[in-house]
Amino acid sequence: MGQDGFAALAPQLTDDPTAPLITAAPDAFGALLPGRSVRMLRAGERGLILLDGAQRLYAPDLAARGRVIATFDQVMFTRPDGTIDRGGIELVRGVVIRR
Repeated sequence: MGQDGFAALAPQLTDDPTAPLITAAPDAFGALLPGRSVRMLRAGERGLILLDGAQRLYAPDLAARGRVIATFDQVMFTRPDGTIDRGGIELVRGVVIRR
């Protein structure tokens, strides 16, 4: 079993702790980052946008426009069917858009 992606990534989200984190997994990151505003990934949301395995699974029609703050490739996301998503992760400061 590999490293839990949420737990590994959460401490690294330090670009701007006052900006909301926009993610397709707000419950997971809300628990891991209790002092930070965490919002659901939706078109038009602005802040630090996390594009990861949860986004690819639950919101594949959404992307981000803005500046890439960081990329991560050493975490994984376990899909509900038990398969593993090892795709890249990007943290973008900007706005959520529809593809």
